[in-house]
Amino acid sequence: MSRAARAAVLTLPLAALVVMGVTGCTASAPHPSATPTATATAAAAHDGTITQITHKPGTDTGYVGALKDVKLGSCKADSSPAHFEGTVTNPTSTEQSYRIYVSLLSAGATIGVHEVDVSGVSGHATEKWSGTLPTGKPGTTCILRVERHS
Repeated sequence: MSRAARAAVLTLPLAALVVMGVTGCTASAPHPSATPTATATAAAAHDGTITQITHKPGTDTGYVGALKDVKLGSCKADSSPAHFEGTVTNPTSTEQSYRIYVSLLSAGATIGVHEVDVSGVSGHATEKWSGTLPTGKPGTTCILRVERHS
């Protein structure tokens, strides 16, 4: 993606988009904190985009990009509600926390953004994560942005 195209995508409501390939999930149980925080709220922007986030991407200090740590296992966003899940693998030897932003992209436009917070992933451990959005339509794909913090 060119720098100009990337800049255009980043202007979409609350979405910083990075394309991620689809891979399989591991058989471990879901991490107890791999759900949206209790303060997350759903909001519909004037353009119809549904956002379910607590933290605007890139706004907290200490978080670093960690897309390589997260795998998207499935993205079922062709109808409502959309469902997505995957795994996060901590490559470090210390406990890490993650913010996974899943953006639903349809025909070049963001139709929804959902934040999944996964706290306390032990060193070299793999945890499952999942989320849903009350929107979806044929041809929709899931795009990830991931932030990691110790």
